[in-house]
Amino acid sequence: MRSLILEALPADPRLLVFLLAFVIIYAAVVAWQWRPARRPRQERMSLLPLDND
Repeated sequence: MRSLILEALPADPRLLVFLLAFVIIYAAVVAWQWRPARRPRQERMSLLPLDND
């Protein structure tokens, strides 16, 4: 099992770092979107008119 995991990893360590950073950033963006704390404020803001007369 360990050999399968090691064979699946990219040989270039920079690529591995890039892929790991991509996964971490993607997870952070998903967590940011699912935060319930600002959702009521966003709903109130969506009801406001868009023009600034």
